[in-house]
Amino acid sequence: MTGNPFGKISHELWLMLASTSGNIAKTQNLLLKPVNWDVLLQLALHHRVYPLVYETLSQLNNPAIHENTIGYLQQKYRDNAMQGLYLTGETVRMVKCLESHGIRAVVLKGPPLASRLYGDVAIRPYKDIDILVPPGELVKAQGILEKEGYLKIDIPYPEQNFTSRQFMIIKRSLHQNFHVSYWHNTKNVNIELHWRFGKSIHELPFPNESNITRIEIAGYLLPVLYDEDWLIYLILHGAGHAWFRLRWLVDIARFAQHEGIDWEKTAFMAKSTGIQTLLHQSLILANGLLNAPIPANFQSVVASDRAAWWLSQLAINVCIATAEYEIWGSNGLCVSYWQDIYKFYTRRGWKNRFNYILKDLSKLFSPSINDFMTISLPDRLFGLYYVLHPFCFLYRRLKKPRSKVPAFDSNKIHTRLN
Repeated sequence: MTGNPFGKISHELWLMLASTSGNIAKTQNLLLKPVNWDVLLQLALHHRVYPLVYETLSQLNNPAIHENTIGYLQQKYRDNAMQGLYLTGETVRMVKCLESHGIRAVVLKGPPLASRLYGDVAIRPYKDIDILVPPGELVKAQGILEKEGYLKIDIPYPEQNFTSRQFMIIKRSLHQNFHVSYWHNTKNVNIELHWRFGKSIHELPFPNESNITRIEIAGYLLPVLYDEDWLIYLILHGAGHAWFRLRWLVDIARFAQHEGIDWEKTAFMAKSTGIQTLLHQSLILANGLLNAPIPANFQSVVASDRAAWWLSQLAINVCIATAEYEIWGSNGLCVSYWQDIYKFYTRRGWKNRFNYILKDLSKLFSPSINDFMTISLPDRLFGLYYVLHPFCFLYRRLKKPRSKVPAFDSNKIHTRLN
């Protein structure tokens, strides 16, 4: 054991987690102590769990909860519901369109996941549509999206005027990707067209008809993964990001609370994919943070998995550091430090860890799109990027970011709602 990985969590984060999991008794108990409501709002928005926080807090007739806080959460809840319903309609339309052309599509998250875990397509925030298609049908699927008015986002920040050599570096990095992004200017909808589950070193096999099921959404049966496959995919996705956004962990907790999950099958899939430690880590975090039950046949092996407990501690460090960086603009070097350590320890075996170190070291000397965004040089001076890259890297890490979530004053929130 590495000790208690949950000791660094603030009172406001515990309150957010309790209300996210719908634990009324724990939420009421936490409200007995003073709460910084500005911090709670920031965390709920950052972790994308504000609809669940609102659902719990709005049920309580507790004078400790600021009326303006509830008002703001209610407005965000309604906005999210409208966005969810809008994206649901577009998801159904595009899947029907792809299937009408003979393309076997699978919806990876979005409306069917929200419906499966929360019973409501509008309760889980999502900003894009993730659709998986077979690699051999990717070009055909791209053509269909383009006919439907979607524009391919060839490179990040398309408004920038990159030089030919800069563009070559960017395209090379994108070839290592696992999805293509499309944007519809009229609908303001982003579709990510996947041909792989992700770029994890633990690759999942591509689904076939035997492990695809359907969930009825808006009168149409949307194709999705079976629960066990879905759970493994979500664990790979969340663990790959060190669970820095706790909404991903809430999904795991919901699956753990659902009856009908075949945990023996899940354990077998985790073993065959090489992610037993990540499965155990997700159960540790979901149990410790959200009170999700650990299946009986997992309890002893999870309790003795030292690597899973160590990764849980590292994930919490990444989670806290990322929130402090993105919300309050703390030093980005702390985030980078914990992310690098976390990614190092997710590699199994010294060969994989050594390769990760070599790959990470190469980033210190190779120009990137971030360098091009920091300093614009003509192609005749492109070689200077190799000299400037370490300094650009340090500059970005030390620079205080602009908060991605607006600062709140809970006493003034009512003015924003009028």
